[in-house]
Amino acid sequence: MGVVWRAFDLELGRVVALKQSQAGDSGQIRREARIGAGPHHPNVVTVFDVVIDDGVRWLIMEYLPSRSLSAIIETDGRLPSIEAARIGVQLANALAAMHERGMVHRDVKPSNVLVAEDGTAKLTDFVIARWAKVIESGGGRIGGTPGYLAPEVADGREAQAAATCFRSAPPCSTR
Repeated sequence: MGVVWRAFDLELGRVVALKQSQAGDSGQIRREARIGAGPHHPNVVTVFDVVIDDGVRWLIMEYLPSRSLSAIIETDGRLPSIEAARIGVQLANALAAMHERGMVHRDVKPSNVLVAEDGTAKLTDFVIARWAKVIESGGGRIGGTPGYLAPEVADGREAQAAATCFRSAPPCSTR
């Protein structure tokens, strides 16, 4: 998780989100940027660029005035069924768009879902997302958040599209 600021892109004249990444290396932040730049979907936060300046890694992303789903649940309590279903459909659409392009998010949870005032939900935070064909299986470190892992991922097996879909339901019903 990194710190995110609202910023203004002087070159393009637009408001952006600027995330200082905690990525361990420049390759990791570049992977996150490539995956976040790929889907071009209304329910996925778009990554515009990655900048490494004096060893500090930054992601330049679409700015979305919003609250995280975790903040909404913490403040307002459990979502009404219709609201949870509406957000769930948007997450399913976002994941389908990612999967069609060979991407697996691997960490769908309430804090990685942003909800705008108009109800638009967007998936964000691609730190442990991977291209499906390069995901390693077994014996490696498990990426993800306990409580949101699909059973096969918790057992150390490959995270496929179905595993990410498994994770998309709990964020809508947490608490």
